[in-house]
Amino acid sequence: MDVLDHLGAMREGKLSRRAFTRALMASGVAVATVPVQARRAMAAAEDQATYFT
Repeated sequence: MDVLDHLGAMREGKLSRRAFTRALMASGVAVATVPVQARRAMAAAEDQATYFT
């Protein structure tokens, strides 16, 4: 189901509030975790020193 299907089902009373909220939560979790998974640790090149001041 896409967003318009969910909204239509909610208006018609075919979808409960809990099911609608569960779908919103699932999409929110997916949107929040995608950027976290995309990041990867990158090591500095061996010939460059890293120092903190």
